[in-house]
Amino acid sequence: MKNRIILASVLALALAMSGCVKIEETSTLVASTDVAETVPATKAVTEETTETTEEDAAASAWFTEGDYTAIVDGEDTELLYHFDDETSGSVDDGDDVKAFTCEQSEGEVVFQFEDEDDERRMFMEDGEDGSFIGTVLGVTYIFTSADVEAETEETTEEEEEDVLEAPPLMGAFEGTYADADAGRATIEIYNKGAGQYSVKIHWSNSAYDSYTWEFTGTTDEDNVLNYEDCVKTHIVFDDDDSETTELEYADGAGSMKLTDKGLVWIDDEEGAADDVTFIKQ
Repeated sequence: MKNRIILASVLALALAMSGCVKIEETSTLVASTDVAETVPATKAVTEETTETTEEDAAASAWFTEGDYTAIVDGEDTELLYHFDDETSGSVDDGDDVKAFTCEQSEGEVVFQFEDEDDERRMFMEDGEDGSFIGTVLGVTYIFTSADVEAETEETTEEEEEDVLEAPPLMGAFEGTYADADAGRATIEIYNKGAGQYSVKIHWSNSAYDSYTWEFTGTTDEDNVLNYEDCVKTHIVFDDDDSETTELEYADGAGSMKLTDKGLVWIDDEEGAADDVTFIKQ
């Protein structure tokens, strides 16, 4: 009986030891699986971080391949920065060309020029209209890409062409106008079409004395009414109301233009309406 008890105890102990071994093996297997699953995930995060860093570095490049002009302390110069890429290039001041290497970051560009031991650290910030500003040793540089300048010039030329090609304001002059000061002068303008107008001006000096101007004008691309056929007449009434008409001149020239204040008449012959503005009635 005693032998059986001892044998049973030995078997129980053996079984217990066998169970411990299995538990350890299972734990080890689970741990190995966790490591195997974690490594690819860590690698993916590392690759993503590397890509983000590269994108940030690319975004922080102030200069890319191309040419840049510089205004130094508010003065136009012949200084031209040429970049072969984002890390090297040269500066041409009109007399000499000096090569450099550079390292660009979010808020600065560090230049290393040939034949110079010290680096030049230029602090950068955004400017206006696509330009950007660099400051080094208290000197301010305003950089503009040559491509941006070319696009600006092209746009300006197109806008100027659009203005020159703009048709005259058809019928804009038509109407009756009176001088803003004394109301002694009136202008009647009739639209004849195709940018042509017939104009009659009556200027009264008194109840017995007045002048008239009559002409035909044509508007130009600037919407100015020009004429060269003006006839000026002096009209006088006697006491018995008889009228005397005297021709002052023919083929007179001048122009009219509309402003934000009213109609302006420019008389090339005598300056009859200098400093006078006519208001549309």
